[in-house]
Amino acid sequence: MRMHAGDLMLASSILISGNNFQKISTLAKCLKLPFLSSSTFHRIQGTYLVPSIDRFWMQQQEDVLSEFQDKDLIVLGKAT
Repeated sequence: MRMHAGDLMLASSILISGNNFQKISTLAKCLKLPFLSSSTFHRIQGTYLVPSIDRFWMQQQEDVLSEFQDKDLIVLGKAT
């Protein structure tokens, strides 16, 4: 799949900022800015962004677990 770098940057910015596609798309329309389509956004998200975030999260989780492996831990929390 060929993709413009700007499309990847827009899609990742929307996802990481916590916004949603529709809100940003509406803003772009009001400003008369060319913008990626909903289908392009969702294709980029599913193909590149979510898998990358999942891999990063799993690696971070593995790093933390391996750091504390074979160590005694005291875990505290407050029940609500």
